[in-house]
Amino acid sequence: MTDWHVHVGQWNDVYYDPAAVVRALASSGTDEFWFSSTSSCRYCKESAAVQDKRDLWESLPTARELYECIKGEVENALVAAKDCGVRAHPLYWVIPEVHFSSDAGITVENAMSEISYEGFKLHPRGNPWDLDNPQTLSLAHEVFSYARERQLSYTDSCGTRPIRTTLSFHASHRGVPERHGAIGALPSIGGCTRYVAEVPECGLRHGVRR
Repeated sequence: MTDWHVHVGQWNDVYYDPAAVVRALASSGTDEFWFSSTSSCRYCKESAAVQDKRDLWESLPTARELYECIKGEVENALVAAKDCGVRAHPLYWVIPEVHFSSDAGITVENAMSEISYEGFKLHPRGNPWDLDNPQTLSLAHEVFSYARERQLSYTDSCGTRPIRTTLSFHASHRGVPERHGAIGALPSIGGCTRYVAEVPECGLRHGVRR
């Protein structure tokens, strides 16, 4: 049995230990899963949303520290999966503000070289993916192009606001002609369909794997 949507790490006030999650999957009969870390939704000191919240800001990790924390969680999950005899496919959850931090020094290229990630996860609902921002659009293009060139998978999780639905996020990328081929040539494009029924304009009514 394959689970296509697994998370480890911090989610709100609860921490989901990577090894414990993998063991739970294995004990339930899952022999293969795709996963990423919800610690990627945490703020870091570079996050725009916390710059005027001094008390919160002081308790947060730097962008580099957050990146290293998530990398450690993914590595722990992979070790546990090997021990449990299940196949684990990690996705690199791209956090724009981590990539925009000059102090962190994180690029798509070096992030993907540090762990055997098998694809990308973009989360316009949980991270600031403002595609009207040239820097953000450039990062999205870099991710899609990297995935296309190496035939990696891509998935996103979007919300109910039109610009955050799966199709509109893709459409924003396709709006630039030279980027159309980048996303169109990906071997696998997935989206979280949790909000499909709430967003009529997304046009998804059948053929969707949840």
